[in-house]
Amino acid sequence: LFESNAFGINDSAVVVGMAHLAADAPFRAVVWRPPGYQFEFLPDKGGRTSSAAYAVAVDGTIAGRVCDDLPASCHPAYWSGGTLHVLDGLGLLDGREGDGNNGFN
Repeated sequence: LFESNAFGINDSAVVVGMAHLAADAPFRAVVWRPPGYQFEFLPDKGGRTSSAAYAVAVDGTIAGRVCDDLPASCHPAYWSGGTLHVLDGLGLLDGREGDGNNGFN
């Protein structure tokens, strides 16, 4: 990896964040799973789009965002069962909720 950032970890020690392989490559959502913690890019929209993962739930659901190429508009998204789900609107999904963590750590 050229550069990586970790943003979330759950009780099973699964870590999520973003990484890229070269200075001119877009950041992509990534997950590191025990015991070996080899990085794995999460599915994205392809092309020069970017993505990031911010939280991981107890059940393994990952919250984050995916961004369009140009203009760079980002959409809330989550990954479940290895599948990307992009939500309507702009912003991100980070797993935070006003009265608790809703299963995200």
